Amino acid sequence: EAARFLARAAYAAMENNDAREAMARAIRGLQYSPHHPGLWFVIATACFEYGAVEDAIRCLQHVVWIHPGHTAARRDLEALTIWSAE
Repeated sequence: EAARFLARAAYAAMENNDAREAMARAIRGLQYSPHHPGLWFVIATACFEYGAVEDAIRCLQHVVWIHPGHTAARRDLEALTIWSAE
Protein backbone atom coordinates (compact mmCIF):
# COMPACT_ATOMS: atom_id res chain seq x y z
CA GLU A 1 0.00 0.00 0.00
CA ALA A 2 2.79 2.45 0.89
CA ALA A 3 4.58 1.78 -2.41
CA ARG A 4 1.40 2.45 -4.41
CA PHE A 5 0.83 5.70 -2.54
CA LEU A 6 4.42 6.82 -3.11
CA ALA A 7 4.24 5.83 -6.79
CA ARG A 8 1.17 8.05 -7.24
CA ALA A 9 2.93 10.86 -5.38
CA ALA A 10 6.05 10.43 -7.52
CA TYR A 11 4.02 10.58 -10.76
CA ALA A 12 2.23 13.68 -9.46
CA ALA A 13 5.58 15.35 -8.74
CA MET A 14 6.77 14.55 -12.28
CA GLU A 15 3.59 16.06 -13.70
CA ASN A 16 4.43 19.21 -11.69
CA ASN A 17 7.94 19.23 -13.23
CA ASP A 18 9.56 18.52 -9.87
CA ALA A 19 12.10 15.82 -10.74
CA ARG A 20 13.85 16.06 -7.38
CA GLU A 21 10.68 15.39 -5.41
CA ALA A 22 9.61 12.66 -7.84
CA MET A 23 12.90 10.85 -7.42
CA ALA A 24 12.81 11.22 -3.64
CA ARG A 25 9.30 9.77 -3.45
CA ALA A 26 10.16 6.93 -5.84
CA ILE A 27 13.28 5.99 -3.90
CA ARG A 28 11.25 6.03 -0.69
CA GLY A 29 8.70 3.76 -2.38
CA LEU A 30 11.41 1.28 -3.35
CA GLN A 31 12.00 0.69 0.35
CA TYR A 32 8.56 -0.93 0.46
CA SER A 33 8.53 -2.53 -2.97
CA PRO A 34 11.98 -2.84 -4.57
CA HIS A 35 10.60 -4.38 -7.76
CA HIS A 36 7.85 -1.86 -8.50
CA PRO A 37 8.27 -1.03 -12.21
CA GLY A 38 6.44 2.28 -11.93
CA LEU A 39 8.83 3.55 -9.28
CA TRP A 40 11.84 2.60 -11.41
CA PHE A 41 10.22 4.32 -14.40
CA VAL A 42 9.83 7.55 -12.43
CA ILE A 43 13.49 7.36 -11.42
CA ALA A 44 14.48 6.87 -15.06
CA THR A 45 12.40 9.88 -16.08
CA ALA A 46 13.95 12.00 -13.34
CA CYS A 47 17.42 10.90 -14.43
CA PHE A 48 16.65 12.18 -17.92
CA GLU A 49 15.61 15.51 -16.42
CA TYR A 50 19.00 15.74 -14.72
CA GLY A 51 20.89 14.72 -17.86
CA ALA A 52 21.99 11.38 -16.39
CA VAL A 53 21.22 9.46 -19.57
CA GLU A 54 23.26 6.34 -18.78
CA ASP A 55 21.54 5.99 -15.40
CA ALA A 56 18.15 6.54 -17.05
CA ILE A 57 18.86 3.80 -19.59
CA ARG A 58 19.89 1.39 -16.83
CA CYS A 59 16.68 2.15 -14.93
CA LEU A 60 14.57 1.65 -18.07
CA GLN A 61 16.29 -1.67 -18.70
CA HIS A 62 15.52 -2.64 -15.11
CA VAL A 63 11.86 -1.72 -15.62
CA VAL A 64 11.69 -4.00 -18.67
CA TRP A 65 13.46 -6.77 -16.76
CA ILE A 66 10.87 -6.50 -13.97
CA HIS A 67 7.90 -6.05 -16.29
CA PRO A 68 8.60 -6.99 -19.94
CA GLY A 69 5.24 -5.58 -21.00
CA HIS A 70 5.86 -2.05 -19.66
CA THR A 71 5.02 -0.12 -22.85
CA ALA A 72 6.33 3.30 -21.79
CA ALA A 73 9.75 1.92 -20.81
CA ARG A 74 9.99 -0.09 -24.04
CA ARG A 75 8.96 2.96 -26.06
CA ASP A 76 11.61 5.11 -24.41
CA LEU A 77 14.32 2.49 -24.89
CA GLU A 78 13.40 2.08 -28.55
CA ALA A 79 13.48 5.86 -29.06
CA LEU A 80 16.94 5.98 -27.50
CA THR A 81 18.13 3.14 -29.72
CA ILE A 82 16.92 4.97 -32.83
CA TRP A 83 18.41 8.26 -31.61
CA SER A 84 21.82 6.74 -30.84
CA ALA A 85 21.94 4.97 -34.21
CA GLU A 86 21.61 8.25 -36.13
